[in-house]
Amino acid sequence: MQFEPTDVVVRICLNTAGAESASAAMRISLPLIEELDPRAVQFEEADPDGLRRGYLVELLLVLPCVETERPDTRLTTTVRPLVRRLGLDDEKFTVDDATGTSGDVSANEREWQNGRTACGTYALYAQIGADPMDPPAGGPEEADEDDEDLDLDTDDQDSVPPFTAGELAEMSGLVQDLTSLQVSFTAEIEGLDETAARSAVSELVEQWRPLAGDFVVDTLSADEHSTLVLGGHSGPTAWDTDSPTAALTAFVEQLDQRFRGPVTTTETGAGPFATMSWSAPESERQGLTRLEIHAGTGLVRAAMASGS
Repeated sequence: MQFEPTDVVVRICLNTAGAESASAAMRISLPLIEELDPRAVQFEEADPDGLRRGYLVELLLVLPCVETERPDTRLTTTVRPLVRRLGLDDEKFTVDDATGTSGDVSANEREWQNGRTACGTYALYAQIGADPMDPPAGGPEEADEDDEDLDLDTDDQDSVPPFTAGELAEMSGLVQDLTSLQVSFTAEIEGLDETAARSAVSELVEQWRPLAGDFVVDTLSADEHSTLVLGGHSGPTAWDTDSPTAALTAFVEQLDQRFRGPVTTTETGAGPFATMSWSAPESERQGLTRLEIHAGTGLVRAAMASGS
């Protein structure tokens, strides 16, 4: 792969220790991959005799170099925000020579194993104008003995583990779920048994079928006061992912007027997220008593769930 002299080329090393397959490693790391938009991604099963467990994921990023008054600080200034985003200590980023054109930073074993870094990030390597993993021109290729199980050769196609047809289909579906706009809801039902409660919710879902097709509906909880909470979600819809408010408004307009509430929009780092909340007055505590509807991509829902 060719790079411009002003490109800052970054290799990020992840260890998805809990992954038992390449598709599981993809599932764990996909939100970070979607966020960083790397040039290349590689997966490799960790050497069972090495330091890592599960699967290794390596991301290749190319960043525009930030110009600074001192040329030897360009690399550090460029990568510092990324280092922090990954949960690494930017103060520990060290340059390899006086020109400041290459450097690296690593997390200690306790940090990445305890989930303190993004997706198990344990190392970041960066160089201006070249791949930091490539050996110097005319020099021998050297490998850190501790990282022999991490060596991913971008030119060796045999190093990429094969995916089964089922794994490829699973990953394709996962990508679609994370990147398409979907609609979900929770409904509280009081004073009805589960059969009657599901029937009431089915009437709501039926009104939305022309907009989103079928919904998957599950019973989320039940208590001793005869309150049932049912939840449901659509599959991927054709709505623009940047317009969850317009999509949710269309869903709300299909409801009976008495079940409608205001639609609000929240901006997250992963994109916009729209919500409608409605509650029945205290005098009407029979049947549907509370309804919340949400619209957003899978990435946005994951960000909202994690509080980021």
